[in-house]
Amino acid sequence: MSDLRRFLKELELRGELRKIEGLASVDFQISRFIKKFDGEALLFKKVKGFTSKVVAGVCGSRRKICLALKVPESGLHRKILNSLTSPSKPKIVEEAAVKEESEPPKLSKLPILRHYEKDGGRYITSAIIAAKDPEGNENVSIHRLM
Repeated sequence: MSDLRRFLKELELRGELRKIEGLASVDFQISRFIKKFDGEALLFKKVKGFTSKVVAGVCGSRRKICLALKVPESGLHRKILNSLTSPSKPKIVEEAAVKEESEPPKLSKLPILRHYEKDGGRYITSAIIAAKDPEGNENVSIHRLM
């Protein structure tokens, strides 16, 4: 996948992106839509209290993952193995929108969802953590982060 915006455009052209046009809240409302349209790719265009949009369900099926990676379903396992054993070097760019920001990024500016009333707060349901200990051992894992 070259980038998320292009992938969303591709899903839209295929009629596989449901756009939610009305103002949506990060407190319970967006998570209700995600549950209601389980597995569908959703784009929340207006998020109450935030300037950014929210997207969900882009990896909601094996088929969508294969579409994003531009690989047939029969080749997904090989694609993942090749990516693990021969990772691509990242592209370093001199100019990007993120570099135009005058302030360092703040998590409070991200529209992180609150899913259920009894939750202690907002949380990211599948955050990827890359860690390295003082001896140089590395680990990547998936966590639910509040």
